[in-house]
Amino acid sequence: MRDPNGTDVHVRLYAPPGLDHFTDLASMSRLARVKNVGPKFVGVLLAAGIDGPKSLFKHTPESLVKRLGEVAMEKNLTGPVPTLEQVGPWYADQQSISAAAE
Repeated sequence: MRDPNGTDVHVRLYAPPGLDHFTDLASMSRLARVKNVGPKFVGVLLAAGIDGPKSLFKHTPESLVKRLGEVAMEKNLTGPVPTLEQVGPWYADQQSISAAAE
């Protein structure tokens, strides 16, 4: 079904303008619950498809650092990429954060 401008109405209803911004804010909020994840790393985490503690803790610290480095190279990101030493403390609080997220 198309509107008078020729736009598919289903697409317009499914992805309204500004929805990506709202979901990014929600993801940032979920990532902020993880201790020591600073705002400088949120961009690379979101670019890697990590939108909260659940998806973050599916990785090991080593696999996360590797994935974030790959994404930063692929997408030519200019922000900082965390090192293994910076990522390690994120996992120290893993059980309490995972339980609160559920």
